[in-house]
Amino acid sequence: MTDSTLITSSPNDSVALLIEEIKAGYDRAAEQLWKRYFPRLVDIARRKLATERDPMIDGEDVALSVLESFFEAARDERFPDLHDRNGLWSLLSAMTFRKAYDVIRYNKAAKRKGLHESDIGITRTDSGALQRPMEGVDGGEPTPDWTLIMKETVEEMLAQLNDPQREKIALLRLEGYSNREIGERIHR
Repeated sequence: MTDSTLITSSPNDSVALLIEEIKAGYDRAAEQLWKRYFPRLVDIARRKLATERDPMIDGEDVALSVLESFFEAARDERFPDLHDRNGLWSLLSAMTFRKAYDVIRYNKAAKRKGLHESDIGITRTDSGALQRPMEGVDGGEPTPDWTLIMKETVEEMLAQLNDPQREKIALLRLEGYSNREIGERIHR
């Protein structure tokens, strides 16, 4: 589409207009909906995940996944009856509850199988959105060769950061700490 056909939107435009722009594939509308809803979805996911001890996936991960899934589905015209803020909020909050529940269910299954966080592969799309963890991960001990390769890889990646503060943040994230916990540890 050319810029002349682009529907312009400002922060004061209605959510209904933004929904239609999302369906048409306009990134600026997605950014505005992101700003409006991301913090609220993070809050829902965090409350839902609050019972989880050391969750591998935190509320921000869930909210990120929800919004990416929504934007993709809206562009693919999978929500033809979605036209207003109430419908959007109902949809996004339901998606957040479901994805958070999936995380809880997956964590419980992993615990029953004797898996540890380091055994579970979590992948992300190119944009950083969460993809479902690999199914059927072997819960056995890693081989010495695999451990050495992983250690060297992590050390190389950390060295590329060229900043002790960033290295500490990266290591804490790898150890499974949430963003809030990392912030608390760093600002002590």
